[in-house]
Amino acid sequence: MKSYASSKPIIMEVVWSPLSLLRYEEIKIYLLENFGKDSSNEFSDKLLSSVDLIAQNSAVGKKTNNDIRSLVVVKQISIHYQVTSQIEILTLWDNRRAPIF
Repeated sequence: MKSYASSKPIIMEVVWSPLSLLRYEEIKIYLLENFGKDSSNEFSDKLLSSVDLIAQNSAVGKKTNNDIRSLVVVKQISIHYQVTSQIEILTLWDNRRAPIF
């Protein structure tokens, strides 16, 4: 009898911290005010695609200290997240600043 691996990825639950939601709103407003609606929407699309990727493969981000992972969304912004029984988006970080973790 042949056994086949499931082709469906296991998708983990994603929870956003209050800080990560605040940073997301700040970035969207900044982009909207300085670069227009298209840039703001493009960033949102890339961010949500990155979160979907993390939900399907939690190990995709680079591991930093304290079991926190980081995934670059665009060259200026990374998602920092932690994996337990779910994925917690801890914050969105401006990569031009000193590392947070």
